[in-house]
Formats: sequence, structure tokens, C-alpha cells
Amino acid sequence: MENWEVLKKIPLFGELSTEELKEIGNLLYARRLKKGQILFSEGDPGTAVYFLKSGRIKLYKEDREGREHILHYVEPGDIFAEVVLFSKRPYPATAEVLEPAEVLVIPNPEMESLLKRRGEIAVNLIKVLLYRLDLANQKIKELALKDSLARVCSVLLRYGPVINLSQQEIASLAGVSRETASRIINEFKRIGVIRAEGRSIEIINYDRLKDFS
Repeated sequence: MENWEVLKKIPLFGELSTEELKEIGNLLYARRLKKGQILFSEGDPGTAVYFLKSGRIKLYKEDREGREHILHYVEPGDIFAEVVLFSKRPYPATAEVLEPAEVLVIPNPEMESLLKRRGEIAVNLIKVLLYRLDLANQKIKELALKDSLARVCSVLLRYGPVINLSQQEIASLAGVSRETASRIINEFKRIGVIRAEGRSIEIINYDRLKDFS
């Protein structure tokens, strides 16, 4: 699939013509990444914006004790690391490849020039940033005000109806220990709210699960 065809599926560029997409596609270059590879680490100079063409990537931060806190999972078609475009600061998180991936890279100067030429892309990017800010605020609120059960419940609702995450990943997203996440998931399974087998969890009673959030 050509770069411009990938861009066509990204909401950020949804209003552009084929010729315009091809022009932008020429600004990008592709990188293939192996499972376990670190695309960039927290604190690295923020030099480019990325689009995930295929595969899966997680963005996370580590606390002083080395514990991992997952911020976001990047899926095909997602833009990520866009925050460095405006802040001129280092990458605020680490990007680790979870399965073989291909990313499209656009250096910051080219992206800035593109935004100046195409106002509608700038508006769409602002919408993406506002959405990410809303998610961050929601997570802060959950960590401050919700108990462990409600936080695990919120993660399941956010990634459902079928969740392909390990219990450790769910625990990291919810800000709880793996043991706590496992206990809560088993209880949800026991009362018939979810169906769980291996890494796969399926929500089978949304209304009841929402009652716990």
C-alpha cells in the first residue's frame, strides 16, 4: 500500500484530494520495526511525528522505581508523538513495538510547513490533541477519585467490547498491581460480566459493568 493510501484512512487527512495526499505522501519515509524495538525513549529529542501503518505500539512512562505506566496503545492509522511538534520538547514517553510494525515518519519542519499551508489539517490536529488531553484528564481523575475496581472497570470499558491485553497491561493502564487486576477480572468473570480466556476478554454485560465504574 502506498503512503498516500495509508493517509487516506487517517481522519486527520480525510478532507484532502488524492493529489494532495500524494503530495504529502512524498514528505514521508517508512521505517520497519521489530517486536521489542524502542522507536524512541522518554527524553529523546522530539524530531518527528509518526503514523502507524501496521503493527502495534505502546507508549509508556517509568516512575522512579522503574515501574511502567502505560499511557496509550497505538493502532494502525493512529498519529502519535504529535505533541513534540508544538512544544519543541523531548519525547514525553517511550514507544515500544509490541508486534512487527511499519511507521510513516514526517520530520517536524515538513509537518510545520504542511500545517501552515493547509489550515484544515491544523484544525484536525488540534482536535486530536484535545481528545488526547481529555483522555489524560480522565485518567488523572480516575487515579485520584476512583478505587481499584472502578479503574479496572474503566479500562475494560475503554478498550472493549473485546480486549486483547494481558493482565499486566490492564494493571498498568489502571494504576493497580497485577494481583489486584487479576482478582478483579476473575470476580467479573465469576458474576458473568465478562468472558475471559488467555489474553482475550469479552464484555458480555455492558450495563452491569458500567455500574462498577
